[in-house]
Amino acid sequence: MAKRRMPRARGSRRFEKPPLSSSALVDLLRSRGLAITDEAQAAPQISNIGYYRLSAYMVPFQRGRDNHGFKPGATFEDVMSLYSFDRQLRLLVLDALEHIEVRLRAAVTDEMSLKHQNAFWYTEPSYFRDWARHSEFLDQVSERSRRQLEGRPEDPGDVHNYRSALEHYLVTYGEPEFPPSWIMMEGLTFGQVKSLYDNLQQREDSNRIARQLGVPGPVLTSWLRTFLRFRNIGAHHGRLWNVVLGVAPTAPKSKSVPWPRSHGKITDPRHGPIRIYPGLAAIQSLLLTTASGLTWSQRLYELISDYPTVPQQAMGFPADWHHERFWNLTSE
Repeated sequence: MAKRRMPRARGSRRFEKPPLSSSALVDLLRSRGLAITDEAQAAPQISNIGYYRLSAYMVPFQRGRDNHGFKPGATFEDVMSLYSFDRQLRLLVLDALEHIEVRLRAAVTDEMSLKHQNAFWYTEPSYFRDWARHSEFLDQVSERSRRQLEGRPEDPGDVHNYRSALEHYLVTYGEPEFPPSWIMMEGLTFGQVKSLYDNLQQREDSNRIARQLGVPGPVLTSWLRTFLRFRNIGAHHGRLWNVVLGVAPTAPKSKSVPWPRSHGKITDPRHGPIRIYPGLAAIQSLLLTTASGLTWSQRLYELISDYPTVPQQAMGFPADWHHERFWNLTSE
């Protein structure tokens, strides 16, 4: 078991800031130097989004970390434009991750079921490195089946709709206890799929699955970590555009794996914090094995072009990124 860190000391100050109405918050922003031309529009936007959430998008327009005053010329429209860009970027990334996640689910269940000729391979501890982690995973699958049976019976359906595969399995078969892999896999979260893949015992199994997505096993393991970070940010409507990844996705060494080769520093922490650009490159690399690759990169390029005031450096984008052949936008 990992050793728990000692908790850090609490601060000594007492929080005494009063809650403010949206109109009062507009006045506060204006007093700090933010130009607001249409208060009747600004107040409802603050109310709909929430001042705390929106305040994170104000930071690039402020004078410093400890100074809430705004830079000369900063406007409320600038803040809302950045908020809108980030929202559209999250949706674009989530759309790509849906394609990748579906492919990963299919690759895991197909490769493991067919290779081992066992529809219930995931119940075998010998296929996994960490048996305690595997046991916990089986508990989660068992709990989902239990909740399914305790819930209201699903309608048998008609020509337009059928009851869920899990419902059908549980009320039709008494054995084995667990559903076959292809039914089990559809009920997992992205994090659970990643955890299942990471815990595979045989490198041959993980590499075979990774090849279905066009990359080596260690590269896929690294990229899934980044994708899960993106997925969690998107699921909670968090701020994505300038997030720091901490651990960079691995740059593939094989030239057979698409990658922006002319931008070799994008995963090197010695050149600054790792921003989202290499994570977006990892998404594009996997999408390039399907027809959606060109479409997605074009949508990314158009989104960034539509918001020229968004600082690309804060996302880790090289200045000439769109000239890289990797993105299929212009030839080198």
